[in-house]
Amino acid sequence: MTKPDNNYLSVADVSDKHLKNCFICPKEEGLDCADFDDILKFSHAENCSIQNSVISGMGVNRENAIDMNRLCSNVSVVDCKIVSGKQNAITIKGGCKSIIIKNCVIVPGAGNCDIDLGNFSNQSQSAVIGVGIINVTRSDGNPVRVRVINSEIPYVSGGNVVITRPFWGRFPIWNIYSFMRSKGLI
Repeated sequence: MTKPDNNYLSVADVSDKHLKNCFICPKEEGLDCADFDDILKFSHAENCSIQNSVISGMGVNRENAIDMNRLCSNVSVVDCKIVSGKQNAITIKGGCKSIIIKNCVIVPGAGNCDIDLGNFSNQSQSAVIGVGIINVTRSDGNPVRVRVINSEIPYVSGGNVVITRPFWGRFPIWNIYSFMRSKGLI
């Protein structure tokens, strides 16, 4: 059994929570960023937003700067600077829908993508739908790398975005994990 994530700031099981003009970084409180999985976690959040903020684990947190999971809906990330964790800047999974990422700058990290859509979630195997990526860029000028697995292809406008869909991402992800479990691989 895996241990639960240790997230710096969680927005969970709430509606209408709006964060604005924040600097979200464990180091600001004298904490070690490497002790955290995700810096900002949205979980079953509805009609929530973060605007004009910085979300940063200084590139050393274990997973993502922003993680959305468990059927989040109508969540927006607008006018933010997002410093990638060791995995991605943003991951959206677990049946989330109607998500907007707009006018944001991503500081890239070591992960294989900047925005990950529809990766495995043990809390919901539903596909991610209705994601918009609008005027999102990377601080180094390279294309924003979006990986699509168990998700619709996102709406993209402006910015410099490249979408990839791994071969195995063309199949429902729960089938892949069921197969792997049956073979004792996970």
